[in-house]
Formats: sequence, structure tokens, C-alpha cells
Amino acid sequence: MKWTGFVVAVVCGMLMPGLPMAGEVGKPDKRDDHVWTRYWGNDVLLKFFDMCIGAPGGVNLNRYFCIDTDGDGVADHQDYCPKTPAWSKVTGDGCPLDADHDGVTDDRDECPGTPAAIDVNGTGCPMDLDGDGVPDYLDRCPQTPSGVKVDHFGCPVDQDGDGVSDYLDDCPHTPVGVKVDEHGCWALNLVILFEPGMSELKPAYHAELDAVAEQMKQRPFRLEVAGHTDNRMMDAYFTGLDRRRAQMVANYLAYRGVAPNMVLVTGHGADKPLGDNETPGGLAANNRVELHQR
Repeated sequence: MKWTGFVVAVVCGMLMPGLPMAGEVGKPDKRDDHVWTRYWGNDVLLKFFDMCIGAPGGVNLNRYFCIDTDGDGVADHQDYCPKTPAWSKVTGDGCPLDADHDGVTDDRDECPGTPAAIDVNGTGCPMDLDGDGVPDYLDRCPQTPSGVKVDHFGCPVDQDGDGVSDYLDDCPHTPVGVKVDEHGCWALNLVILFEPGMSELKPAYHAELDAVAEQMKQRPFRLEVAGHTDNRMMDAYFTGLDRRRAQMVANYLAYRGVAPNMVLVTGHGADKPLGDNETPGGLAANNRVELHQR
């Protein structure tokens, strides 16, 4: 190509001696639409050199070429974005590409594959108002408190699946399928009644305790076994009856395979009555053992 241009230039010099160059001092620059025309009748040959054919009047030229200030391949007179950063890919009008049409050009877009019609921030990434790492358009829990661990749906993690998120769950290892309270703890609500003054465990409660033992073996958790009495048990024999009752229950759970270190035995005496000790029903309710997950 270099040799071809040289040969053509020589021919031009032979055919048109004294031909003025564009902008040559002291000689007319006869251009129509930036093409030298009607000069000794050789306008066709001169158009061969003009790389800015069709540019409107008043456009700055660099010899035979149009000015392209930002070097994006689009001449300034056609460039709607004449200050595009270097090496940016541009459209036909000289503006940076925005492949995902999110309003953030590719040269600034940190998430260039954002789905259509998704709200994005200044870097071109989908909005994440709660800052949990899951964009709003995928977030099923868009108002998760700051710092809370979430799953891939953007919702707080609930490891034991009890419906109470871990960050609110006082008992995060509740057995699967059991009913829980608002704190995520097993609403065990198991009360074992004893005859007044007695500590023998009734066989009627074996099945319920078997179920508790099975749950604790499948998914270990700590259990409090709390013994209670009525207010009439004041002599030396009955002192400690509350704990003996609780220990009887704990012994049965251990027999069923529950690790003893997972069971806490406590005694509360007559301090937490459920009923009136002066009535048969109240007296029966107060002689009890309660099981609570800790």
C-alpha cells in the first residue's frame, strides 16, 4: 500500500505540476465538501486522497483526514461522545457501548451481564438494599437486618428448620418436626405428675419419655428436668423430694440412651405452684416434673 500511494503521488505530480496542497500558504485551497474539485479537471483523481469525503463545511481536517480527538475511530463531526476514554468500545455514533442496556456503559460496568429492566447502582450492578449479597430482584427477604447470615434466597438462615431464624433463635438445634415457641425453643410442655410424697415414675409416662429420648439421640440438645412439690412436704424425708423426682426421670432417659451430660436436674420445691394446695386438683398439679429444652 505504501508503494501504491507513492506511485499515485508521482503521477499526480506529473499530471498536475504546481498542484497546491491543502492549506498551503499563499495558494488557494479550492474545496467543495472538502474535496478538491474542478482543478485542471482532475477532481476524480484527487478524491482518491480524500479520507473525509462528505464532511460538512467548517470541519477541522488533518491534511486529508478527519480529526478524531479521542481516537475511537469515529470522526469528531460524527462523534456524540468526543471524550470517550481510551480503548473503550464504541457504537457508530462514538459513544461507549452498554451491552446490557442498564444505563451504565461497559467501560464502567462491573456487572456487564445484568438482566434487562433490573435496577442497578452506579457501577452497573443490581441493587442490594439490605446489603446481604443477594440482589433485590432475587431477594425474597429484601429487608434482612445488617450482618445477618442469609441463604441463597436472601433470607436469614434457619439451620434447624423450625421457622425461627438463627439470629432470633435461642435454641438453634431444636429437633426436626417439634413444635417451638417464639424463641425457637421446643415447646415440649411435658409434665409428669407424681403422687404426693412419692418419687416413683408412673409407667403411663414411659411412651412420652421414649419419644423425648429418641429426639435427643437423633439431634442432641440440652434438657432441663425440673422437680416440684406441694407446700406440705416439710419434714426431713421430703426435703429433696423435688430433685429425687427429677433424677428419676433423668435416670429413665439415660436408660433409653440419652447422654447424662445433656440433662440438667434441678429442684424448685414448692416455689412454683400450678394450683391451690388446698384443693385435690391443685395438689396433684404441684407434685410434678417439667421438661424444658435449654
